[in-house]
Amino acid sequence: MAKNGTKKKSKSKPKTGAPRNANKAKPATNSPSKRKIGERTETITEHLTLTQREAERARVCELISERDRIVDQKKAVTSKYTAEINAVDAQIRACMKAANTGKRDVEITVEEWLTDQNQVQRYRTDTGELLGDRTATMSELQETFPFAKEGDEEDEDGDEEEDGDDEEAQGSDENVDAAIAGAVEDAGGTAEDGEFGEAE
Repeated sequence: MAKNGTKKKSKSKPKTGAPRNANKAKPATNSPSKRKIGERTETITEHLTLTQREAERARVCELISERDRIVDQKKAVTSKYTAEINAVDAQIRACMKAANTGKRDVEITVEEWLTDQNQVQRYRTDTGELLGDRTATMSELQETFPFAKEGDEEDEDGDEEEDGDDEEAQGSDENVDAAIAGAVEDAGGTAEDGEFGEAE
């Protein structure tokens, strides 16, 4: 206290050094009062400035263009990959069926042979195995004689042509005989008795 009985005002010292929140922007370091015990990744929320928001809008446009490009590439190759996937799926189903039933379907070339008993026998061309037989149809029986039918038609045509030639020759002979008879009658006689009429 002062001598006159009033309190003496204490002079406050000016504050020096960094503000209290100056260390918030700096990474923490080991010190006698604290030590690092771990590190992990977390998602936090930041508040963006107007400039950062404009940059994000531009990035959206770039990403949309990139997505459209990828979609176009996918459409170009979708049909190819779809066909390949379907082919593999068909093989999977065939293998599963064979494993479950003990049978499988295969594509092979089969030959059909017509026997003397009018039976059609089916043979595998790869192994020669007889697969079965059946009764031949009428069309299959008719198809076994194509050359004979053509030959018969040619013979018939030839006979018709020969008959036509004979008829034409016979008609020519008759015309000649008629012409001779007419000439004899005009002469006043007959060809048989050799007499001819006198000319007037």
